[in-house]
Amino acid sequence: CENSKFIMTCSEEDKKVICLDTGIVYENSKDAESKTVAKANAITRCCRGNCKKAGKLRWQYYSDYLLEK
Repeated sequence: CENSKFIMTCSEEDKKVICLDTGIVYENSKDAESKTVAKANAITRCCRGNCKKAGKLRWQYYSDYLLEK
């Protein structure tokens, strides 16, 4: 997943993401990338449902996470 290449839209870059393994919420995938080993594009792919993990962690858009609670 980390080696996948694609272009994120502006709205995806601004979406909060949550690491399901740690419970930490990040402002966006770039913020999460700066604080974890996962790459921003891989995090976004996981949030879209295209892969299971990025940086050995599970990710979800925070807004989707809140809808499931």
